[in-house]
Amino acid sequence: MTLALVLIGLSGSGKSTVAKLAAHRLHLPFVDTDRLIELSAGATVAAVFSSRGEEEFRRVEAAIVASTCSVQQVVATGGGAILRAENRAAMRGGNFVVWLDVPVPVLAHRLAAHVHGEERPLLRGSDVVASLQHLYEERRDLYAQTAHVRYADPLGLTRGSRHAVREVTRIYGEWLATRRDASA
Repeated sequence: MTLALVLIGLSGSGKSTVAKLAAHRLHLPFVDTDRLIELSAGATVAAVFSSRGEEEFRRVEAAIVASTCSVQQVVATGGGAILRAENRAAMRGGNFVVWLDVPVPVLAHRLAAHVHGEERPLLRGSDVVASLQHLYEERRDLYAQTAHVRYADPLGLTRGSRHAVREVTRIYGEWLATRRDASA
């Protein structure tokens, strides 16, 4: 049992931001699977998609998800990490999974600002709102099946990421306590 805290959700939902702050608050290591993929591949996520294709990206992602979910730490996953059954199993295997569910218009606004200049390969050259809506509809059930908890803010974390971090870490702490009590 690894007891990792794993964050899932669409691109732009705040997984990396919330995970980094939660890791600090919990005194646990923080990892971002997309950043680990970039280190492993020696290229950006967009470049891996472009040069090697989505299937190769997902293969590398699966290996990284398996390794990151086997250690007690806080893990920010890529938006599509839940697409593979093996990733969903690794995330749930003794870990606590939180779905950051942010409305599509808020995600589109965030991504349109090109935060940190990141390219989002599945959104390139398209109507961002329509693409995000399609991805949401395609993935919603997988997010729901994978997550122990859905953290939703109808206005898109309007109370700020600090509130999200407080709630996520509180719920994770309660979950940890029940796991430890059950094993005692």
